[in-house]
Amino acid sequence: MEMTGSNFRKIIQLCGLLFLVYFGYSTFSLYFTDVKTDLKEMESAPTIDETEPPQYQQWHIKNGKIDVFATCLEGSMSIPSTRVVLLLHGMKFSSQNWKDIGTFVELETHGYKVIAIDLPGYGQSPATTTMNKEEVLEEVLNELKIEKVILVSPSMSGTFAIPFVLKYPERLSGFVPVAPVIEKEYTKDKFTQCIVPTLIVYGENDPMAPRSTDILSAISPKLIKMIPNAGHPCYLDDPKLFHETFVKFFTLIL
Repeated sequence: MEMTGSNFRKIIQLCGLLFLVYFGYSTFSLYFTDVKTDLKEMESAPTIDETEPPQYQQWHIKNGKIDVFATCLEGSMSIPSTRVVLLLHGMKFSSQNWKDIGTFVELETHGYKVIAIDLPGYGQSPATTTMNKEEVLEEVLNELKIEKVILVSPSMSGTFAIPFVLKYPERLSGFVPVAPVIEKEYTKDKFTQCIVPTLIVYGENDPMAPRSTDILSAISPKLIKMIPNAGHPCYLDDPKLFHETFVKFFTLIL
């Protein structure tokens, strides 16, 4: 058969088309094989946990009057904030407990600067001061150059916090008594003029709570929050509810 110029061109075009199809298929096969290999490698790679435990700064607030062990999140003290929380503790506890339940991280996530101290004679603070208990807290704030704090006071620390609240209300932007010990001289009538925003927290199963709750109920404004199924250290029994209640209350108040 005679090959015309037109037929020759058609054969060349057909060969070119077959080449392109073959080349495209080969390229796709290689690419798909590489993708499957990459996926298999990703599936077999170990999962990396990028979260790191929080880093803390710990030091002694120390002058000629006090020597108090303090803790905060690393770098926290250099960040300006008007919402500062000072955490106290009960007789059998220390600032370590606030680390254990994640209070530093939880509250700082919501914009608070958080400092916890060991009261004189507890934890890592020596019992060296002869100052009145309320003066210890004032001295701590003065040394830290902090004008006002939200003071969290569980149990025994009430013997420091209650006289401080009554004597230095101007140093407080809020008060969180957690079934605090209230000495006999501090009767309910002494709190009728107190206008520090107060979140009163207690555990449902705490037999010590009714007295302190009744006395502190004279404060206004206030919110009383019972932690269900919790005992005396109710913030340890249900940290999540304690933190949530704290954040909601002071978001509204401050």
